[in-house]
Amino acid sequence: MATLLQNLSIKRKLTLVTMITSCAALLVACALFGVYDYTMYRQTQVRRAVMMANIVGGNSTAALSFDDRDAASTILGSLREQPGIRTAVIFDTVGQPFTSFVDPGWPGANCQGVAGVRYTSIALIVQMPIALAGDRIGLICLQSDLSSLHERLTRSPFPADTRRMRRTAAFPSTHTDAWRRF
Repeated sequence: MATLLQNLSIKRKLTLVTMITSCAALLVACALFGVYDYTMYRQTQVRRAVMMANIVGGNSTAALSFDDRDAASTILGSLREQPGIRTAVIFDTVGQPFTSFVDPGWPGANCQGVAGVRYTSIALIVQMPIALAGDRIGLICLQSDLSSLHERLTRSPFPADTRRMRRTAAFPSTHTDAWRRF
């Protein structure tokens, strides 16, 4: 390798150094874009789950105040339609489950009674207080699976339509319709 580099002209050596530097910078930029996308997607998941917990918690204040478990179950039932929500539990003032639903095949509620957001190996867990006139009357716990995050990490960065568009732009002669518009 050393003799190969010694035999190269200065022009070739400079080109080689420039290419290696550019490739390294491109790899670092791609890695940083990946980390940024992963971080932003996780934050988006948290914001979405917190928003749903706040909405359902706000809608269930009357059910908690009047000890209406049927109304609370109906309110939680709206979360069944949300993709990724596997468990939802409303706790009363003393911390006992008021109403809940657990998706079949899911390990169950992993709520600790403390408001906050945390990730486990299989779920995003959001626990938000339910308040009425400034007083805490309950707690809502949502568990969302991480399937959308795993799907985002494993899918191709270029969807099929994007590949087709790039192919059409690169070789317009193979698609005569692209030339007819001009």
